[in-house]
Amino acid sequence: MTAWPAVLAAGALSVALRLLPLILLSTGPPPAWLRRVGALIAPVVFASLASAAVAAAMVSRGVGGAAPEALAAATALAIGRISGRRWLSVSAGLVVLVGLTVTPGA
Repeated sequence: MTAWPAVLAAGALSVALRLLPLILLSTGPPPAWLRRVGALIAPVVFASLASAAVAAAMVSRGVGGAAPEALAAATALAIGRISGRRWLSVSAGLVVLVGLTVTPGA
């Protein structure tokens, strides 16, 4: 038996998961609950990515090794709270992360 049936089924499910919301929401305006929840999607995604980076660094390098990722996440949070701009928050976090992890001359 080959793996093709499983690959094709996974591909079909992946396409269905992407198309179903498009099809359902293209018929009219989105419901009120979806508009309220939609504003929270980006902060939740950013928080999950930052926490995953810190957790991965802690596992691979120990608790002290996660300092650059944790400091970058804290910077992004602070800039986001002060400015209210997501792009500025992410940019500041990336600048801090790159500044702390890139070795000069490497």
